[in-house]
Amino acid sequence: MLIYLADLSHNCFPSSYTLPLNIAYIASYAKSKFGNNIDIRFFKFTDELLDAVDKKTPSLVGLSNYNWNYRLNSFVGNYIKQKCSHMPIIMGGPNISDDRDGIASFLTANNYVDIYCMYEGEVAFSSIVETLLKLPTLDRKADSLRTIEFDGCFSLNTNKLIGRYKSNENKNIDFIPSPYTTGILDAFIEKGLTPLFETARGCPYSCTFCNWGISAQGKIKTFSLERVYSEMEYVAKKNKLFPLWIIADANFGILERDIGIANHLRWLFEKYNSFNKLGIWYDKNAKDNVVKIAKVLKGLSQANIAFQSFDPIVLDMVKRKNISMEKLENISKSLRGHSEQYCTDILLGLPGETFKSHLGSLNKAFNLGFDTIGGGEIRLLMGSELENEESRKRFDLKTKYRLIQEGFGVYRGKFVFELEECIRSTTWISEEEMLKLRVLRVVFFGCLSMGEFSPLMKYLRKCGINIIDVISKVIETKPENPIVEESINWLRNKANKEWFNTVTEAEEFYLKESNRTNLLSNPVIKLNFDFFSSLFLSIEKYRAFGKHFLFVLQNYFSECDIDIAKEMIGLCEKRNYILRCLRKEYKSDTMINLSGKTLKELIGTGTILQKSNHDNNIRLMINKNSKILIDGCLRQPQEKPIIQNISMLLQKVPRYFMVPVAEKTA
Repeated sequence: MLIYLADLSHNCFPSSYTLPLNIAYIASYAKSKFGNNIDIRFFKFTDELLDAVDKKTPSLVGLSNYNWNYRLNSFVGNYIKQKCSHMPIIMGGPNISDDRDGIASFLTANNYVDIYCMYEGEVAFSSIVETLLKLPTLDRKADSLRTIEFDGCFSLNTNKLIGRYKSNENKNIDFIPSPYTTGILDAFIEKGLTPLFETARGCPYSCTFCNWGISAQGKIKTFSLERVYSEMEYVAKKNKLFPLWIIADANFGILERDIGIANHLRWLFEKYNSFNKLGIWYDKNAKDNVVKIAKVLKGLSQANIAFQSFDPIVLDMVKRKNISMEKLENISKSLRGHSEQYCTDILLGLPGETFKSHLGSLNKAFNLGFDTIGGGEIRLLMGSELENEESRKRFDLKTKYRLIQEGFGVYRGKFVFELEECIRSTTWISEEEMLKLRVLRVVFFGCLSMGEFSPLMKYLRKCGINIIDVISKVIETKPENPIVEESINWLRNKANKEWFNTVTEAEEFYLKESNRTNLLSNPVIKLNFDFFSSLFLSIEKYRAFGKHFLFVLQNYFSECDIDIAKEMIGLCEKRNYILRCLRKEYKSDTMINLSGKTLKELIGTGTILQKSNHDNNIRLMINKNSKILIDGCLRQPQEKPIIQNISMLLQKVPRYFMVPVAEKTA
């Protein structure tokens, strides 16, 4: 029996695609049960799937459902049904409300889906395959499949929902053969898709804005350490340098054994140099394990403590009361010395949050020492408590829609795009205030979280200056140079125009060819990166913005030594390796000279190490792996880079700075 499984991503523009680990788990378990009785083929990209369907019709198609590929799945599913209406299409994934009414509504709206597998899909999928294998080939039809009840699955049969909830109770999930060591993911590894490693499943927390723990029903389930280590080493031995490996656990560090996994990752990095960075979501309750892991992985992973808010009223409303804020703060202080990058998230639009309390949360995170503060407008995720009708009414949640980053493309001549529904106002905050915060957070993100002005940010923190007040002044103060005003107005305009009131409004907008063409030729949709990307592409704009920043400091913040701030702004430009490459300067190191007082502040804030000599020369060096990845993007013969190219590069290679090292000249 021929089966096609697809974990689709839009591929209109180059991006950092992850390999399809989700469907690979499903396939590896099915192959262990049915062997050569089934032929399963994987697909990540739409055109490849549709070409395969046109060439040879399978007996079954399975699609993974996330908010970033929901409409793409709809296009593909309906395309397949038009070609072969009786072919069964099954679906799984978290992008669905998990109550019976929500499941019925989803299946009604997406009638191309014959069966939905709720929660973990390996066993449920194999049950469906087993049933189909018992049927003659001509009887393997969608209508007959809809009449059968499978554990953990639901379908609509003559408009009536049938099915039952059931999840795997086994806490050891080694019964699923490894899709890595069995070789079924080799083709995707060779293509350079980002590896994902799942060491454990499940999340014991109940944050109302999240749906991560739903699939495992709040339980923690694990793969054995032997299995985890062998998978990681299998990929490391492929002798490929990946910009990123992702540990796809909801709470890495929640188990003490995760310290051993961190040590194994460090060993693999030093032995094989197979990745540049690690993407990790740390335990939300910040156990002591997190500090030990951060120490082991220093330089490879951001130590991430997701506070979301510092307002106790807000935290109570979103059910984070079982997460100790005092413990989080204590752990966060312990992490400072063990992580080059120190990250948290502060969400915008949580119930109970005001304009003032959000600014307070941002400033407190900054003062706690975080040098990466992420988060943003809250997406209402299907299956999360905040998305249900009761929460919408209780908190007076008003929402709008916007395009998902890189979530669009043209397939078989049809433009397909993805939308995310986000909170735009609540009982406590207006949409106008949300827009102001959107602009402020973009500039704040570039200066601090991207790290463009991080040496200056650390100095301002040492001076006791409220950084939120500084960013607010940068945005509100009329610039001396009109180029800066043009840049900030560009940002405001993008922030204002990214929203649609309804899905229908968005569809009508993109029905116009001019709007589609403009998006495809100039896809500026990720403002957190796009604003500074636009500055990088024009050295005149970049320097004008830096001078405006200095103007604000000089006129409103007397605690700051303006000469030191000026030298630090200059250092930021000189250490930006992307700026250098855009000017065709590809040297991996350079020397600069700084005044003694500036050097003293850089040492005092930990930007550079203590000098052992007495001159003022600083050597800047780019990380070897970062240089390889950036050079590979910017030295390729191509047309002049656009904002989107630089934004994707910034996300792909976060360490784009030349690191300052104090030493004597040769």
